[in-house]
Amino acid sequence: MIIAFGLLLSGIHSQSKGDFFSDTSGQTIENGGVALVIILPVLRVMVMLFVFLRKKEYLLSAIPALVLSTIIVSLIVGLRSGSLARHF
Repeated sequence: MIIAFGLLLSGIHSQSKGDFFSDTSGQTIENGGVALVIILPVLRVMVMLFVFLRKKEYLLSAIPALVLSTIIVSLIVGLRSGSLARHF
């Protein structure tokens, strides 16, 4: 929904200029929507890990710990691969 709002804002603002995708006024909102799509599942896994550890369900806490470690390793590999390294 946030990504669609950003696209709509970009379209409304740039229609007066004649080019739909040339303006970046809604690009910040679009980027925020993409960031939410990425961050929310990661936060959910972190909350699951915390809840299972708090309830002392160590066997169940291994699953979100494994998922979280996979996410962290893939982030590190992606950052070192070069395509994202230019941005950070």
